[in-house]
Amino acid sequence: MSVLEQERETLDFAEYGNKDGQPVINFHGVPGAIEECALFDAYGKAHNLSIVCFDRFAIDNRLNHDDYYQVLADQITNKIGSKPVDFIGFSIGAHVALEVSARLKDQVGQIHLVSAAAPLGGGDFIDKVAGGLVFKLAMKKPFIFYLLTQYQKIIAMLAPQFLVKLLFASAAGKDKALSKTDDFKSYITLILKHCFLKRTSGYIRDVDFYVAWQGSLSVHNNSVQLWHGTEDNWSTFSMAEYLNKEIPGSSGVNAMQGLSHYSCLYQAAPKICAQLAKAS
Repeated sequence: MSVLEQERETLDFAEYGNKDGQPVINFHGVPGAIEECALFDAYGKAHNLSIVCFDRFAIDNRLNHDDYYQVLADQITNKIGSKPVDFIGFSIGAHVALEVSARLKDQVGQIHLVSAAAPLGGGDFIDKVAGGLVFKLAMKKPFIFYLLTQYQKIIAMLAPQFLVKLLFASAAGKDKALSKTDDFKSYITLILKHCFLKRTSGYIRDVDFYVAWQGSLSVHNNSVQLWHGTEDNWSTFSMAEYLNKEIPGSSGVNAMQGLSHYSCLYQAAPKICAQLAKAS
């Protein structure tokens, strides 16, 4: 059996909201994990949505990018059949959502992209985002990027709260206050531990595929909504403006004033769920 055939077998996933509700696929961020989707649980229950997040970092990293996105499309088909489905993509997960939607085509209805990272080739983004150095390492010095990831893995094992502080040292806007709350620290610590202790190869693969992403955005005629914090310095507001311009199906940018990366996700989640339910 080939690697591709093996990966088409059932992939682990987390399911939130109402399991018998309207299907929605969530694509978590990078770093990220399936637990990120827990933020949508209460809103999914309130609006009769079944929100599924696949453990895509567990997919074999020997697959090329086309096969990787196709495996995810196949997993969605295995889970929901031919039912209509909506997508939510967060941060770098937005590019995965767009690539998978291109493979499922008209089966996908609404696509909500939150704090979305645009193709790096679309502008001078790499020098303006807080993670620009990481992206440059992934592009030009992959072994150093690998060593950095292993360092983060050691911190996640020995001092996960320090890793949170390290990653959020560059927090801007309302992410500053959010990152200091106990609830958020518990939420993000669990996500980072899952990512760096169990799924580093998948994390590296997603970063590698993102920095090489050409972003063939003209094929996306689905209904796309962008939710973006005006103070986001992890994926800058200019990225949302670029995606809005390049995606034919985009209905504009929901500019979340004063919000940054995760604070945007927190405030957008209930609004997205309400819109998905209203459209069903």
